[in-house]
Amino acid sequence: MAQHSPEGAGQPIRILIIDDLIETAQAVRRWLSTVADLRVVGIATDAREGIALARRHQPDIILMDIYMPGMDGLAAAHVLSMEVPAQIILMSVEDSKDLMQQALDVGARGFLVKPLRADDVLRAIRRVVQLPGTSRGSGAHPSVPRGTSARGQHLVAVCGAKGGVGRSIIAANLAVALHACAEEVLLVDGNLAAGDDHVLLNLDHINHSLDMLRDPEDLDFETLQSVAVRHDSGIRLLRSPDDPEVAREFRRETMRAILVEVREHCDVTVVDTDATFTDANEAILESADRLLIVTTPEITAINRVKGLLEGLRRRGIAGDRCWLIGNRMDGGYQIAPKRVEQSLGRRFAAQFPDDVRTVIGAVNRGVPFVTYARRAPISRAMHDLARRLYQDLQATKKPRA
Repeated sequence: MAQHSPEGAGQPIRILIIDDLIETAQAVRRWLSTVADLRVVGIATDAREGIALARRHQPDIILMDIYMPGMDGLAAAHVLSMEVPAQIILMSVEDSKDLMQQALDVGARGFLVKPLRADDVLRAIRRVVQLPGTSRGSGAHPSVPRGTSARGQHLVAVCGAKGGVGRSIIAANLAVALHACAEEVLLVDGNLAAGDDHVLLNLDHINHSLDMLRDPEDLDFETLQSVAVRHDSGIRLLRSPDDPEVAREFRRETMRAILVEVREHCDVTVVDTDATFTDANEAILESADRLLIVTTPEITAINRVKGLLEGLRRRGIAGDRCWLIGNRMDGGYQIAPKRVEQSLGRRFAAQFPDDVRTVIGAVNRGVPFVTYARRAPISRAMHDLARRLYQDLQATKKPRA
């Protein structure tokens, strides 16, 4: 790469490189070090380290790989586009229009295909800097003022009108996927009589649960932290009670007090609930910002969803809070998604394929499928839902007193 002179007076363009292949990151740094008006301010080998460095250095440009262990580049780009006034260029070995569109959807301003060439990297940087509507140090995307934002305080209920539609698996994987967008994510197993989220997350050895929080007088964040178990993915879990008798004793006031407390201290709380209209579950449904109603393309499941939607309407729960989620939509049920939408009078917010091999493999290992097979279509669909859901929650967030 030839030596280039600065395009104008002022500070050099500050660049952060995020790539789990350190050899690639170091090669790009060597290329850019020969250019007078470019300066690499740091290298990170995973997304979370990269986000921390971006917050610290406030770079002008972020060059980031998409496929990295843990949080991927798409999820990291979504977080960075809201927090850091930088232009993001994503990189991938996969050259596809679909992936490029996903990159643009999460706020990226450029896309490079690996293996990289020095001239292509430089051209991408120059192009991003010169894009209309962008300026050095200002960024093209809205940022959240540092130190002024409290916890997100969002509450999402995942509902299934009947058993067997995959509600708990979707709730657990959604919580893990949301952790790529939000720092503190809590999964609450609100299926009080028969919850198994702790099994799905391989936390069945944990013996404390929601019943330890039944006294609202003693409920505070320190108690909540001692009861909610930290999973390897970074989320916390409040598991359901072991004793069905204890579950039946839960009252509306108790569940509401728990949800008020967790909302104050978590960015997003995902509640896995069977959506029966018990006192405790009604408190969950009434408190939720969004209700994700899961169905499969089966007549019995569709009919139950109709009943659930009518029950929510009678209780004054607005229909625009409800997102319809289709599971196993290509599994040979012989009912097309459009027919399901017509029958229920609403569009699907997300559809998941019938990937039995991936899902069962993940369940049997006690690992979320978004971690077990993060490149599988079902995992990508879950991350896409998490990003869109979080964006929607942030856009409609109401100021709290």
